[in-house]
Amino acid sequence: MSAFDLLIIYVYLFTLFTSSVRLKVHVALYRTLKVVLTAMMVVATVLFVQQFPADTQAIIIHVIKFVPVIFLIFIVNQNDIKWMLKTLRLGKFMGNLYEQSQNDLIEGIQYLVDRKIGAIITIERDDDLSEYIDKASSLNAPINANLMASIFITQSPLHDGAIIIVDQMMVCAGAYFPTSESQAIPKRLGSRHRAALGISEVTDAFTIIVSEETGEVSIALDGKLDLDISKESLLLYLNQYFRQ
Repeated sequence: MSAFDLLIIYVYLFTLFTSSVRLKVHVALYRTLKVVLTAMMVVATVLFVQQFPADTQAIIIHVIKFVPVIFLIFIVNQNDIKWMLKTLRLGKFMGNLYEQSQNDLIEGIQYLVDRKIGAIITIERDDDLSEYIDKASSLNAPINANLMASIFITQSPLHDGAIIIVDQMMVCAGAYFPTSESQAIPKRLGSRHRAALGISEVTDAFTIIVSEETGEVSIALDGKLDLDISKESLLLYLNQYFRQ
């Protein structure tokens, strides 16, 4: 197999990977593999353009032939990899939200829903949200329904921004996120939903939105919106992504 053949294969794999695999693997794993795949495309291009000794070129080609196999192994075993990293405390892939914090959060959201108080609540996962936290108003308070309500009532100067939760603590309020330009967002949805989708497009953050018009709860995650979910569905989401 020539370097040109490898280049064509890697262009195809890169296109397939970026269009189909993005939402099937953890964001950190996706980014790592994307960088590796890009590097392999560069190597294949250099081999095609430059004339290396035949034995050197053969060795390099044999090495990069196995990269797709490595990709497949990582993707198929990603859940086991997450579990191993979590067990070894090398990452926090499943977040750090315990049952009591879940209950407090759901209680606060239900309070907002019952009164149709618009809100946006973002929970940090693996991607660092310091860029947004540093520009917001510091809280550093435990998750609390009354505090959440006081922040999001229309009289509050912070009500248009988001609360960000890190390790079971509401670290800030009034955080502002990049607005999504997606054309798939229903026109009836407002700036909160666009901001929630926006942060989900650039990080792996988990965002809960309460609509002030309808009181509906929605989720923004991995560049997608799940609209009008039930309290039970919200609990399932929290258990899936943040259970210890």
